[in-house]
Amino acid sequence: MSFFDPRMLEELQAHVRHVAGVADDLKRENDRLRQNQARLQDQVGQLQKYVENLDQVVQAHDSKIHK
Repeated sequence: MSFFDPRMLEELQAHVRHVAGVADDLKRENDRLRQNQARLQDQVGQLQKYVENLDQVVQAHDSKIHK
């Protein structure tokens, strides 16, 4: 009597393929999220510059009004 059942090997191989597929999906999703994070960080930087410029414009306008 064989201790090893070929059906168990097939099931194990199927589970390994499934786990490998999930790992690939997670890697792709992680890459996508990293790209989104980088894009959002760039947009935040642009917005900060815009707000700083806007603040300077407002301060300049206020200083003209309060002279």
